[in-house]
Amino acid sequence: MGKRVTLQDVADQAGCSKATVSIVLNSKPGISEALRKKVLAVCGSLGYGKLDIPGEQPSARICIIDVVRDSFIAEPRLLEFRNYYVRGIQKRCGELNVSLEMLTLYELDIEQLQSSLGQWDDLSGIIVLGSDLQSEEDFDMFSSSEMPIVFIDTFYTSPGYNFINVDNSGGMMLLLNYLESLNHREAGLISIDTINYNIRERENAFIEIARRRKLITNDRWCFRFNMADENDLSACIQGLLKTNSLPSAIVCTTDLIPIQLFPILTAMEIDVPGDLSVVSFGDLSLSKVIRPRLTVVDPPKNQIGRAAVELVINRLDKWNQPENLGYRLNPERVLAAGSLIVRESAAECPKGRGGRKEGWAFGGHSKIEAGENACDSSVFSRASGGDIRIQFSFSAR
Repeated sequence: MGKRVTLQDVADQAGCSKATVSIVLNSKPGISEALRKKVLAVCGSLGYGKLDIPGEQPSARICIIDVVRDSFIAEPRLLEFRNYYVRGIQKRCGELNVSLEMLTLYELDIEQLQSSLGQWDDLSGIIVLGSDLQSEEDFDMFSSSEMPIVFIDTFYTSPGYNFINVDNSGGMMLLLNYLESLNHREAGLISIDTINYNIRERENAFIEIARRRKLITNDRWCFRFNMADENDLSACIQGLLKTNSLPSAIVCTTDLIPIQLFPILTAMEIDVPGDLSVVSFGDLSLSKVIRPRLTVVDPPKNQIGRAAVELVINRLDKWNQPENLGYRLNPERVLAAGSLIVRESAAECPKGRGGRKEGWAFGGHSKIEAGENACDSSVFSRASGGDIRIQFSFSAR
């Protein structure tokens, strides 16, 4: 048996400290993207985390392709979110003795893609971090590949592709159910200008579920703002106050919004959650640090990465079965439902709130049909750190 690769070996080859390697492997913020990729590449080349089996050759080789084109996706605080996906992929590859490669694409160019993938002649499958894919043409860039491909953190209706994504409708149902359990009957939605599929799906889910549940809202309470403009969100909130129009609760489509929103509300002497309850998606580490701590839906990020590896390997096994040779397998699509983590940013609705006029739209954004994903928000179990967590599992679509 050869010498076991240690954390110090990775640190020495990457030219950093063991603490830095640990931060990267545990998906914590504070590390540059370049250093993060370098550490992960060294882990892959040294086989750090793989099963220690004498003479064992890798059972397969998988490449992660990270597509980064939108400024929202490149937001440094979101690297933590994407690191969880990568860490889940890396851990499962290690458990299955699968080699792992990484490739980042800043532009979708078919020749560049084929050339980059051509450096590995034994590549078995591809996992695409597809948050930034925008159209069917983007997905079709990968259609010529003969190997299994799984897209994560996105979804597209076109047939023929494998997807594992967050259950955004189910997560929105969790948030709105929880607000209703606190007697909130009115709610607004704050979102951001981005092409990101999951952000848009959360907007649509809010609209559809709020209509079905007859929550009171209006077009002033549902808006997008430009994250690149540090004054844009403040101007939107000031505009609401000028019209004396503020709902009792706000849903944010990403944790990046409350991180900007809370200082603005504090400066305007609006108390959270006394005057306004705020809930969100994501559970970034900062959501536990800001005050009040944020009530969120926590997508199973690490588990999605692990499930993507398993889906690639399972499809390889099916492809290699004699009865399937020469046939194209039906695509598989999986929704990963998250957990509601209850902290201090939402509270019982103040008496006397509600009763405003119903009837609204979300900036002309097209509607999609939301699925029935109701869940019992009264069934709670304790989690560490005093949070309350509602657990859910994977579901196939």
